[in-house]
Amino acid sequence: MYSGCLELGYRLIDTAQMYDNEEMVGKAVRESGLPRQDIFLTTKLYRSSASYQKAKAGIEKSLNELQTDYIDLLLIHEPYDNAMEMYEAFKEAYQAGKIRAIGVSNFDARKYQAFIRSCGVIPAVDQVESHVYYPQLSLKKLLNTHEHNESFSSQQQRPEGRKYCHPD
Repeated sequence: MYSGCLELGYRLIDTAQMYDNEEMVGKAVRESGLPRQDIFLTTKLYRSSASYQKAKAGIEKSLNELQTDYIDLLLIHEPYDNAMEMYEAFKEAYQAGKIRAIGVSNFDARKYQAFIRSCGVIPAVDQVESHVYYPQLSLKKLLNTHEHNESFSSQQQRPEGRKYCHPD
């Protein structure tokens, strides 16, 4: 599955606790023999981690499942009511070197602006659905301003990724 993706040259792997694929990804990365620094791992915490303490535990769970001592990019999966509490745990893990970059996912312009008013550390990424039929140009424009200096990340997210990258 994911081993095939790595064999084909994929080096950015997008996972999430919600997708229940972190353990498979961790195993594939470990077995690939590739240097860890050559692979960019993104994962997301979801509703089950929507508090400070639960997010701290969720980060440790992701590190264990991915079998790594750091995550390249950690995102809040959706704009939950307790997103700010989660983000506090993210910032701590970032300061401790467990996370290389922190961000959000699926935040529209209104929710993103409300979030950054009090988050303290501007998210590195807002990963959102964006394509020719749903370009989200106003959000992209907002995120590309100097004030925000954030990346607009549009990735085709497929929890069943093995169907799309398997070499067979």
